[in-house]
Amino acid sequence: MPVEVTQEDFAVIAADALIKGGVEKEALSLDKARYSLVMKDALGRPLKTIFLANFFDRYVQAAGDDEGQAKIISQIVGLTGNLDFPKDFEQARPHLRIQVKERWWFEDDKYTRIDFGEHFSATLAYDMPDNILYVDNDTLDAWAVTFDEAFSIAHRQLAEMTEFAFSTYRSENNKADCCHFFSASDPYSSARAVFTNIVNDLPVLGDTLVLVPHRDHLFITGSECNFGLRHSLNAVKELQEQPGSLPPILLKLVDEFYHPHELPIDHPLHGEFKSLQLQYLDRLYAAQKAELDARFEQVTGKRVVSKFHCAYDRVNPFSSTYVGKKLVPCLLPKSDYIFFGEGEQPEAICSRFRAEAILKDKLRAIDCYPKRIEVIEYPNPAEIEAMGFDNLPS
Repeated sequence: MPVEVTQEDFAVIAADALIKGGVEKEALSLDKARYSLVMKDALGRPLKTIFLANFFDRYVQAAGDDEGQAKIISQIVGLTGNLDFPKDFEQARPHLRIQVKERWWFEDDKYTRIDFGEHFSATLAYDMPDNILYVDNDTLDAWAVTFDEAFSIAHRQLAEMTEFAFSTYRSENNKADCCHFFSASDPYSSARAVFTNIVNDLPVLGDTLVLVPHRDHLFITGSECNFGLRHSLNAVKELQEQPGSLPPILLKLVDEFYHPHELPIDHPLHGEFKSLQLQYLDRLYAAQKAELDARFEQVTGKRVVSKFHCAYDRVNPFSSTYVGKKLVPCLLPKSDYIFFGEGEQPEAICSRFRAEAILKDKLRAIDCYPKRIEVIEYPNPAEIEAMGFDNLPS
């Protein structure tokens, strides 16, 4: 019986193969947040990033096939070569695709992207027989094309190769209460979310709600589809620990635009959807805090990066953060509630929206992802009194 390989195990296997292939051990590091191996030069500057999720997925599927798994590792080692893309754009054109990634995947401006639904991005991919490469700005410059031109071509080609066949699941009690699942025979199923006209035309009860929980899946249901939401939720839970998973964020499609959506607090599925969302945001903010702490470590007048706390084990899960008198200026995550004070007894507990209204002169928006605000001055006694003590969800 094949031994089950974890993502961490696979990263070690891939790193060992790269080192045996000639990559210096000191030049190689694992970016856990983006599940990638990064090769750097002697000055610590990134030279190449190898994203492991697709390879890991195929490696697990090839369990028991030693030759097949060895081939996958060889393909990773082969990526250290110089020839990634055709030099001529016309050669590359037929292989251009759109791929959806979580927005956190993009650590810098190396890649142009189209952000949507706050936590997702659509970017330009180059389809290869055994891998997907992501087209960076330097490659676009070498091809002498703009991102918009190349993206338009990829959009058209993705449409031409797609048969929009949805698997529809319906409630036995109300056939209109349904959900529509899409999964293609290629690794670009989630990218079909860009065809908003087709998604919007699918019949559902209420507003059109969309989930893009995994590279290989796209779910559509309605805000009044209780069966559809439950069926989609169960499917999302199964996909969350699989390679290729994406943020389990519920999106509302309005015209051509996706917006993060939260079910009403009295909805029977509010807590379960909210819990999934908070677990994802908890990991996301932890990764961001680690990066910001490292960035501020050697900076005079560094900022405190406040933690994102989650309460999952409740009927109504919620998130919170903390501002101490001696911890300003500080960067706050986008949480449901803010605690003010020192020690175990806070001076105020307030929803983020009310805190922002009362402290608007002491807050500053920060250009970062995920979103944070900077508290530049601790609240005065009158502001503390105005915020008071909100009752936390049960």
